[in-house]
Amino acid sequence: MDKKTKDTLVKVGTGIGIGLALAGISKLVYDAYNKPDIFRQMKERVLSYRTDPFIRKTANELIKVIPHEDILNRVRAIYCHVQSVFNYLDDPYGLDYVASPRELEIIGGGDCDCLSVYLATLLVSSGHKTQLVFVPGHVFVRVYIPAYQKDDLPYDITYWPDITIQGKWKNLKGVWVPIESTGKNIDIGVLSEDTIAYLKKGQCRVMDLKG
Repeated sequence: MDKKTKDTLVKVGTGIGIGLALAGISKLVYDAYNKPDIFRQMKERVLSYRTDPFIRKTANELIKVIPHEDILNRVRAIYCHVQSVFNYLDDPYGLDYVASPRELEIIGGGDCDCLSVYLATLLVSSGHKTQLVFVPGHVFVRVYIPAYQKDDLPYDITYWPDITIQGKWKNLKGVWVPIESTGKNIDIGVLSEDTIAYLKKGQCRVMDLKG
């Protein structure tokens, strides 16, 4: 594992006021995600395509009628697009395959890796602070919602406000909201019971998408 990837993978504790263990990472506890090359590839996909004109055009078309300060509904518009356009599609047999955002648009479907990369790329390309969160066998996206919109979040949002991690963007007041990239007909903040159980046990890694 190279130093850059090691610095961006952080172990998350549990309970209110969770912090990031930025000093280093402990032994990975994942099954399908005990592969640092997958972490690295996913981040590289997002950072490589965040300035792609076609990706930025897609994001712009989705959010251009929503006021710039309405971060929450801009995020929702992008998430609804991903839910409505793409379906879940397993990797090719025998491969851990992470499609690029442009490849996903051609294919029309992907697994949690591919859909999370695409969703994260749209969010990052349109200026949203975004992270990838890895739990055993799964990955989802997390986006930063500023403090002035916290009261507009769904009342029953999953695992919030327990997860109040600031990550590398310190001295900001707001909340990180999870987004299930493979979800259908659900709002932001909804995660599966299995994912929530992993989070509560601290079995997760957070990757910042800033670089």
